[in-house]
Amino acid sequence: MSNLQNTISQKSMPTSPNNTLQLTAQSAPSNEHNQAVAQRMSSEPVYCYVAGLINPKVESDSIAHAFRQLIQGGKSTHLSKNLNEPLELTAENLYPLLCLSENRHLAREIEWFLDIDGADTYQLVPASEACLNELISSLSPKSDPLDLHIAVGKLSEELVGFQKQPKLLCEHIMYKPRKFLMSGINEALKKYAPNDPFEPSLLTHNVVEPILSHTHNLGINDAERALNYACWNYPDIYAVAYKMLNGGFDHDSHDPLGFTIEDVFYEPYKLQGQQQIYQIVFEFKGNSSELRSRWFCRVDVSIEYPTLQQGMTRYFG
Repeated sequence: MSNLQNTISQKSMPTSPNNTLQLTAQSAPSNEHNQAVAQRMSSEPVYCYVAGLINPKVESDSIAHAFRQLIQGGKSTHLSKNLNEPLELTAENLYPLLCLSENRHLAREIEWFLDIDGADTYQLVPASEACLNELISSLSPKSDPLDLHIAVGKLSEELVGFQKQPKLLCEHIMYKPRKFLMSGINEALKKYAPNDPFEPSLLTHNVVEPILSHTHNLGINDAERALNYACWNYPDIYAVAYKMLNGGFDHDSHDPLGFTIEDVFYEPYKLQGQQQIYQIVFEFKGNSSELRSRWFCRVDVSIEYPTLQQGMTRYFG
């Protein structure tokens, strides 16, 4: 099988019928995968760049009691309106308390988890007070429930059959609001499709959602890190895909009924040398023809923070 046939679905975690990652015991990393991670950890850091929801938990009974006392004492304005409901320590209740400097000692006792597709996948261990601040900020109310956060760090212990969440020593938490991504796409469209009619719903459902679905992964191998970085930070990807959806480029492949994204895959860059560089390839198929068109970008994941090495370019491989 060539590199061009190594698709995301083959390289990443198993997916459910609706193409979302299911992090269950049945779909946990294989022993071979765990051994590969463990072998890497023995000689080099295993970096992670992964998207998900931040989920705080209070496991200690004494700490939970202290938080409930503060909430019932009126220091939190995010109380349930139904007084008959049990008092839960939710992100909504905890956030205003954790923002107060006098509760810093309690904030350090919180256990933080990264939720991917409804499963607590990593336990996040803040590497600094600045990262703890970012974790606390991640609990602030969001205008869009689809907004996610990116966790950047390295594994502090190997994956052991996913019987418990592996710990991720977290260097940085980045908020990725959907509206910020959409704003970047709108700017990129001025370059790739300045005269095309703009339909936000079409862009969201036929371009953004299908591409972002490929980022539902563990983000610990270099290829997944490259993919996740490109999809969350490089809006030109979506602008090109939207242009292809509307018929393609006149000087290149063109289909009057447009093109549909058929595949997203990655491959090592052949001229990467000592660096770790991956090409993220987007394959489109004509809706009224057998025409196919590929575009790619390159991402350097040699160090903890990935960087874009080359922007969207026509792919002829």
